[in-house]
Amino acid sequence: MFRGRTENNEANRNTPGTRLSARAWALDGPRPSRSPGPAEAAPDSFNLRVTKDFWPEFHPGDGGSEGVGQLFIDFTDSSQKRWARGENMGGEFGRSIFPHQSQSPPNNVFPGRLFDLVENKVVLTYKVGAVPYTIISHVWGEVIELEGNTYGVAWKIPVSHKAKLDQMLTAARIIGGIRHVWIDILCLDQRLRNESEIARMGMYYANASGCLVWLDKAFADHDWHDVLGSIEEVNKFFKMDKSGVSTTSVEDMVSDGIADLSLSGGEALQWVRKIVAIEKAPWFKRVWTLQEAVIPDNLYLCTPERYMVGGASLFQLILLCGMVAQLLLDIGTMAGVAVTHELQKSEIWKILRLRQLYRKKRISYWHLFQATRSRRSKSEQDRVFGVAGLIQGRIPTIDYNRSIKELYVDLYNSSLEQGEFGSCCFLGDGETPIIPDLECMPLIIIGAPDNIETHKFSRYQNGLKLDGVGIDPIKRACPILTNGSLRTWSHPEFLDMTSNDHIDIAKAFGMPTDTIQGLCPAAFAAISSMSPLPPQLVQAFGTDFEEKYQVSVPKGLLMWSKVGTLMQASKDNAFVVLWTASSEPQLAVVTERVQGTVFVITPSSYINHPGEAKITRH
Repeated sequence: MFRGRTENNEANRNTPGTRLSARAWALDGPRPSRSPGPAEAAPDSFNLRVTKDFWPEFHPGDGGSEGVGQLFIDFTDSSQKRWARGENMGGEFGRSIFPHQSQSPPNNVFPGRLFDLVENKVVLTYKVGAVPYTIISHVWGEVIELEGNTYGVAWKIPVSHKAKLDQMLTAARIIGGIRHVWIDILCLDQRLRNESEIARMGMYYANASGCLVWLDKAFADHDWHDVLGSIEEVNKFFKMDKSGVSTTSVEDMVSDGIADLSLSGGEALQWVRKIVAIEKAPWFKRVWTLQEAVIPDNLYLCTPERYMVGGASLFQLILLCGMVAQLLLDIGTMAGVAVTHELQKSEIWKILRLRQLYRKKRISYWHLFQATRSRRSKSEQDRVFGVAGLIQGRIPTIDYNRSIKELYVDLYNSSLEQGEFGSCCFLGDGETPIIPDLECMPLIIIGAPDNIETHKFSRYQNGLKLDGVGIDPIKRACPILTNGSLRTWSHPEFLDMTSNDHIDIAKAFGMPTDTIQGLCPAAFAAISSMSPLPPQLVQAFGTDFEEKYQVSVPKGLLMWSKVGTLMQASKDNAFVVLWTASSEPQLAVVTERVQGTVFVITPSSYINHPGEAKITRH
């Protein structure tokens, strides 16, 4: 939902190219109850400003188990177990943990080179055919250069030390159990920029049988013991030892279940924190490893100390924590707020959600920017190239001579061409139209893909022109919390407001509106989430009132946490309740006073039929 204002609507309404500066940012809340007005009343063009550090598509309880991958691998009696115990396996291969593809790969694009673990050298794929192969994903760290002749290549191999390369290849042979692997330092000519290869990497990863993730210190981090300890704890949850070997018999697994898949709120919170501890490994902090984590169906993680854990174990456990968080939020406990906050810090949670969205072909423009904000890359261009495989449409031309601004424009245009309505939220601040503001994030949540709406856009210097836009005049705005220059915007004391205003505040927060003796407990809970009311005041209204008040407090806290995130974007802002002509009361964070001719702007069909928009430019 877009919220914006025009300086002079009557003058601007029919003027092509007029800029609408949207400076009010939306929170989750009730949608307008009906179409706000005729499309012809809308301004002709607009420019949207969006908010930062908020993941509307990454809330708990969404997405199901899709993208988790193969959950349980039995290493009870295997070469993997012997290798994990320190045995020298010679040239032996383990039983493959990655299922062979039962159908044709998603495309016929294979890497030009693979590394043959039998011949111990790089081979050309056209000579060996479309053989199964494993991806090895790793972080370079500080590197030296090894002679490539030993491995059948003509370039120097960048790696921190020879033992690391040998360890990774051995792990691939024992754990992956597949003869051929793809690893960048051996299969990409290190004398070149490999721009044509980068453009195809998404297809390379999609065709792989699986991905072996090599976790190591790489940059001499001091938290490595936390990584190892948390891997061991996660495996213990699934009745495995630190190397992923089952500690119980298959019969017991069948009778008792692989793990006790039930958690309390406190347990879920602790498990999320343990998973976040694993993310101290540098692999979770680099841009290039993101698509290697998202695209392959199955991941398996291994360390030099031979601590091993399935990616599916991490995903299943954090998914369970997300389900617990959603349940706790639904029944009104503050533990749900705490678990949700921890989830938003987790790279593994983001990877899981991206895996789910990727398989639904719903990774959007803003997902990519948000996902890479917490990761590092060697060059600015890599912030686009490193996620090109996740782009489900035309990818930007891979050329390191292009500026990052040009690449963002390409990525934006690709999003529009494939009908991604949410990408419109990245038009920036007017000074840099079309280019996304990396400190911002969109406020629209795309709905079910089976509900399609169509709009036409025309590009202008300061934004895009959109048809089918409805407007909903704002009749009243009541500030609840003000900051900076907006502190002078007076607002009534909550206890001095009318009973109807209290009910409207509860509606805006998405909370129950039932009353006891004319008082709305949920409204009191919403306001007291920011500034707690004296306990004796709440108790004075009776036991029934206090019980309903307490149930609503966690929902109020969750909303206030979102408010706090949005208000960080500007020092001058206000949190307000808006009343419009055609909608239920709703919440917004604004950066200027809502006065004069002000509208809620929304696609006219989006209200009753939310969904992805199909965009046609003219």
